[in-house]
Amino acid sequence: MSEADDPTGLDPIAGYIDLFCPCHRYTEPKIMSNGIDIAWPAGWTQKQADEWRAAKGLVQPGGTAATM
Repeated sequence: MSEADDPTGLDPIAGYIDLFCPCHRYTEPKIMSNGIDIAWPAGWTQKQADEWRAAKGLVQPGGTAATM
C-alpha cells in the first residue's frame, strides 16, 4: 500500500497499529520503522500493550489504536 492509499500515512496523529501475532518469537516489543506502530511478542494482550505504550509515552491523544 502506498502512503497515498494509507489514511494514517497522511495524518501523523490519526493513530497507530498494534500488531499481535503468535509468530512473534521475541521477548520485547518491536517498534516499527515509522516509530509508532508496534509488533508485540507472542502472547501479549491489548492490556499489556496499552500499559507498555503508556509507560513509554507512546499513547495517542484519546488512546485509540488499530489492532491487527
